[in-house]
Amino acid sequence: MKNSELDRKNILKTFGYNPLDAFKAGYSHLVPKGRSRLEDILKILSEYGVENLRLLLNSSDENTAINALYVFSELGRNGCPLIDDVMACFKYSDPSARWYILDGLISHISDLSLEYIATCIETASDQSSRVRGKAIEFIGTTNS
Repeated sequence: MKNSELDRKNILKTFGYNPLDAFKAGYSHLVPKGRSRLEDILKILSEYGVENLRLLLNSSDENTAINALYVFSELGRNGCPLIDDVMACFKYSDPSARWYILDGLISHISDLSLEYIATCIETASDQSSRVRGKAIEFIGTTNS
């Protein structure tokens, strides 16, 4: 059973730093050499629950939220509880945000409302060719 409350002391002991803190914008210097922020944060989320990513997704700092979207895109089906928070991140102007959102949501097609699907499909006309390509992949997945 997952412990929903983060044990910061145990996290520091296990990793030598707190990957959740390191995902905040400008804190990449906290990551010890040879460690992977992504791998470490995925381990934490598997133990303590993906809901702990919600704070980063809702950060007032756009770069922190985009880093959290990157993590979401790697969670697969485990990211389902975060869909509403992720959809709110379409407000960001950075194309990477939209790409990570679409990449993560491909795993959740059957969990998305028609409104959310329509929002994702609209990105097929995005200014970024990378986002358009991911939107086409998303659209192709809706037929599965």
